[in-house]
Amino acid sequence: MARKASQPPGIWEANVAAPAREIYQQGLSPRCWALSIFLGTTLGMFPLPGSTSVLCVLAIGGCKTYSVEISAALVMLINLVLGPVDILTWPLFMRWGCGLASDPCYDALDPTALRAALGEGFGSLLAAYGRAIVLGIAAWGATTAALFCVLLLALPLLSGGKSATAKKAR
Repeated sequence: MARKASQPPGIWEANVAAPAREIYQQGLSPRCWALSIFLGTTLGMFPLPGSTSVLCVLAIGGCKTYSVEISAALVMLINLVLGPVDILTWPLFMRWGCGLASDPCYDALDPTALRAALGEGFGSLLAAYGRAIVLGIAAWGATTAALFCVLLLALPLLSGGKSATAKKAR
């Protein structure tokens, strides 16, 4: 069903689709796309829900301080979209990290025991599952390093090695 011109844009259009179109039209270099996608994806999926926006803002500030070309809007847009994915992948990273370390720490993640640990407080949760959380963060680190390498190699190949602004100038 088509939206009338007088109707305000929907949540998806206003918060995701319109900013994505604006970012695409900026003419970013492939390296800028790769780094922005890398930062948005990796920090947006950091296995500690609630910390991702702060991490993205700190990374954007660091990149701007050292004159590294990134799109702050793209980083934050990817972070926003990946919020639900972050929560769903957190147990997967923990399981993978414990499996790589041959540690049975994740096997103890029984939903009933988890609820009990949450009920006793944050300190109890960290005492019971701290090792699984640390190994999950290590698995996340390995995944993000691989993602960055793939993006750095793939994006220049897909764009022919030229930025969108250079293609428009021809």
